[in-house]
Amino acid sequence: MNEIMKIRLGVASSFLIKSDKGYILVDAGLKKKEKKLIRFLKNKKINPKDIKLIVITHVHGDHVGSLKAIKEITKAKVLVHQEEKEFLMKGKSHPVKPTSKFYEKISSFMPEKSHQFDGVEADIIVEDNYSLYDFGLKAKIIHTPGHTKGSISLIDEQGNAFIGDIAMGFPMNFSAGLPIIADSLDEVKKSWERILKEGAKILHLSHGGIISSNALKKLLEKK
Repeated sequence: MNEIMKIRLGVASSFLIKSDKGYILVDAGLKKKEKKLIRFLKNKKINPKDIKLIVITHVHGDHVGSLKAIKEITKAKVLVHQEEKEFLMKGKSHPVKPTSKFYEKISSFMPEKSHQFDGVEADIIVEDNYSLYDFGLKAKIIHTPGHTKGSISLIDEQGNAFIGDIAMGFPMNFSAGLPIIADSLDEVKKSWERILKEGAKILHLSHGGIISSNALKKLLEKK
């Protein structure tokens, strides 16, 4: 079984996955969180340069804020979807909109600086069905749009799915559900169906804990 470590780098969680050739990091947290990652690695006796790949599920400040610093420290390659690469390079969060009037009010209180980050040029640009075999992991990247146009998910052969913000588990939701901001809720639901079709069993949420495939099926039935 793949070793999976959850790291809270700000308001969102990142994930470190051990592979046969080192480690893969999923997302890079808010800005100025690289020191927290380095402390975590030191405690686990992991050399930062053993991180060979950083997968960016989507380009929002809470997922890429420390990416430039982490890339410089680890020398890891950065992977992002085609739709997100320009936003990443320009240091600009992918535009989305609140999914309800309640969340619209909440988002109005979010400081502008929370969306800012240093631009990074990605090394690997993907579209869909990208294998991570070359990085020592029996897993693939699939395109799961909805939260943003270029949102992606990582699914390994054991059914672990790292899905970014395509589903969220904020306390204000009381349980995992639709993202509070999105490009298209219709696309979100289609991506949920795709994730299930691809064999996901355990979904690791960036905002929240984990949910099962059965829980996601029930959410689909409700929505």
